[in-house]
Amino acid sequence: MRATAALHLALCLVLLAGLAAPSAQADATSGHAYEFLRLAAEPVGRALSGAHLASVEGPASLAWNPAGLGESAPSALLLSHAAWTAGTAWEWGALNLRHGSGAFGVGCGVLRSGSLEGYDRDGRSTGDFTPQQAYATLGYGRALSAAVSAGLMVEGILAGDGIEPADRSWALGGGVLVHLGRADLALAALHWAPALERDGESYPLPGTVRAGGSVALPGHTRLHAAAEYLAGAGASGRFGAEWRATDAVAALGGATLATVGGTAELQPTAGLAIDLGRVRFAYAYQPDTEIEAVHQLALTALLGASR
Repeated sequence: MRATAALHLALCLVLLAGLAAPSAQADATSGHAYEFLRLAAEPVGRALSGAHLASVEGPASLAWNPAGLGESAPSALLLSHAAWTAGTAWEWGALNLRHGSGAFGVGCGVLRSGSLEGYDRDGRSTGDFTPQQAYATLGYGRALSAAVSAGLMVEGILAGDGIEPADRSWALGGGVLVHLGRADLALAALHWAPALERDGESYPLPGTVRAGGSVALPGHTRLHAAAEYLAGAGASGRFGAEWRATDAVAALGGATLATVGGTAELQPTAGLAIDLGRVRFAYAYQPDTEIEAVHQLALTALLGASR
């Protein structure tokens, strides 16, 4: 009874942290360098609004919590594609390779926005240009005990406007994951590095810290909650839920509660995951009234024995 009460108390604390977080400003990200690093790398994480950092494992761990590499997930390859308006696309892929009680992971993301037409201050055309935004990441996660896993990662970043020479930088990340029976807790810090200095101006990277928890409930349901702090911008709350209709199909849903323009807004997400054994498919949908709804697809192929 005491163990069960402790699990419920831990999850309630995480939920309260997520609900309290939106009192801070969460939309002041225009001053960050390499904002594309915060794009949802794959559809399961997008559908759960990134609240699942306490249960993520396999290749997706490189995007949400590198400690997940230390879990018992088999070696796998994940390929993801997201599309927006005007031909903009976000391609992301990752591979994790089991090694003893841990695993190495390598990933890469590329944001393609297509050719854009440039103009000078007088409104004269300067010709077309193509922005360049990409990053590669290398990580390692390891199970420290039956209940605790930890991981570290490093990112190499390339970004430019297609006119001036591209900026190059690096960033570090890490995380820890703790199992408490039917509940899990996690802490992850991503995209932390010195600010980008350019033309006498300083642009901080979108360093992010998330603390979250997941709990398994009766009825094939799992709930997720997380509080997120974005350096220089503030905090937000993230929530997700997954319900397994069958052994092979899971419905996903989530929401981010953030302050946008001084008003608290709920940004919903939804998705579907299909597990066919050695091949898994996932889809996520996220409405965006300012630009266009986002559709994201992913395929995961297991390279090792499944659990």
